[in-house]
Amino acid sequence: MGGEACIWGEDINSDTIDSRIWPRAAAIAERLWSPREVRDVDDMSRRLESVRVDLTRLGLRHDRYYEPALGRLTGGVLQEPLKTLADVCEPPSLLGRWLSIQALGAMLAPPLVRGFFRVPEIGTRFEDVLQPESGTGAAFGKAVDVYLESPDGEARRSIEDQLRGWQKNHERVVELFDEFPGLEEIEPVSEGLASLAGLGLAALDVLDGGEPFSSREKRLQLELLALHDPVEMDLSEIDLAEDEDLADVVPAIMLGRLVEKLKTREPLIKFRVKIASQPGVEVLILAAHARGTRDEGAMGLLWFVYDRWAILLSLLAAGAVTLLFVRRRRAKRKT
Repeated sequence: MGGEACIWGEDINSDTIDSRIWPRAAAIAERLWSPREVRDVDDMSRRLESVRVDLTRLGLRHDRYYEPALGRLTGGVLQEPLKTLADVCEPPSLLGRWLSIQALGAMLAPPLVRGFFRVPEIGTRFEDVLQPESGTGAAFGKAVDVYLESPDGEARRSIEDQLRGWQKNHERVVELFDEFPGLEEIEPVSEGLASLAGLGLAALDVLDGGEPFSSREKRLQLELLALHDPVEMDLSEIDLAEDEDLADVVPAIMLGRLVEKLKTREPLIKFRVKIASQPGVEVLILAAHARGTRDEGAMGLLWFVYDRWAILLSLLAAGAVTLLFVRRRRAKRKT
């Protein structure tokens, strides 16, 4: 029947176009000519490395564009803290980018506000120059899988060193803002990576025999993981009525997703840029959660009250109003 691979050009330029087409097109081509049962993603990724080399020999710039483009964000000189962050990040999907910029992103991102809501030139923002897939993030996820299958000291140290490096990198990124104020928009992303690294380190301690997490800690950790999820939408899952067109329902759905994220009061760039180490951290967290739950005793009851103080105050206020109303009714009857 044949097949095709399409590329949309709203968020690419002459520097990044090769990276957005290749080597993805090579993988798609193999998928189209391969038997249906060939689905070994790890083997595909391994072989794709040699394909990348072949594509470079043909003159494509899918890999060579990255460091120069990243360096242009900091006056032409590549800054190591920025590269450390970028290496573990991935750009948003086209839908995610459109949602954040067109709906409210332009009003929330400082560089856009200073430009009277004009969308900046493609290639001048952090998310424009990121690699389509983070090899660093994928390698971290595989290292976590190997460690959990057969824990040993060396595997643990490797994971811990990487997590501590990401955790400390946030301070180094913030130091760049004085010289390059245009980068301030990425602070939530850098902070998010540091936060995820902290979650991973806490999980490692539990997996090494440390005290299990309490039920409250588990809930907060899952909330933090959900907070860093980018805005996603699968068009294939949208149910349309007979008289509806996809173009009619997508804007309302996307606006609903945006409102959900805005309720967290977090900058939208955190939900556009994907932190590729998150899946690996999530695996560590869930493995640590499986080690049991720590009983907090009386402290657990205090945390329960603290976490639900707003609900409790509302109930108390409602009770007080009801009691006052009943007393007034009784007083009127007596008179």
